[in-house]
Amino acid sequence: MLVFEESTTPVSRKLKILVYGGPGSGKTFFSLGAPSPLVLDTESSTDAYRGRPDLPAFTVAKTASPKEIAPVLADLSRKGFIQAGDKHLTPETVVI
Repeated sequence: MLVFEESTTPVSRKLKILVYGGPGSGKTFFSLGAPSPLVLDTESSTDAYRGRPDLPAFTVAKTASPKEIAPVLADLSRKGFIQAGDKHLTPETVVI
């Protein structure tokens, strides 16, 4: 069934950004400045930034397996949050 909408109705849009650069170029540092980041860290690249008072807080989950990432993203897409123990995580940004 088609859904008809007026063009005056605002549409929520989300950015999809690929950050590319060599080792040490600042990709992780740049990503941590995004709004409410959840970092799915596959290379332990966040270790150097954890606990730094000059950076905003971020949530990190370390994994070496891409197979663990897909279910997390599916949960976020389907439910609007990620269940992490007794917490509901609602990141504005996902960094892989």
